[in-house]
Amino acid sequence: SMDGHQRPKAGVFAVKMGMPLSANLGAVLKGAPLQRYIPQESFLGLVGLGDGRCVASRGSLALEADWLWTLKDWIDRKWMYDYTTGLPDMDASPPGGDAALVARAAGV
Repeated sequence: SMDGHQRPKAGVFAVKMGMPLSANLGAVLKGAPLQRYIPQESFLGLVGLGDGRCVASRGSLALEADWLWTLKDWIDRKWMYDYTTGLPDMDASPPGGDAALVARAAGV
């Protein structure tokens, strides 16, 4: 959880925070300013039932239907693409070239 931004436990919050967290870790190592991040307030929960059906929930609303499985599968596959193949290329070496020097500079 984040101070001042209490949210239910849902993977969507961790996934959405990944890119800003990565940018902020790099900024700390470079001594650059951090990005402000405010997590979204609500989310669509999709839970596959293992038999081709799915339950969707958002706030106090819930719905169960076969077609929701297709939606869940599409969303999951898009996320996997965006966070694997769709990621920006990164250099193999850290800024400054030597991981030990970078770690020492960061106080690790």
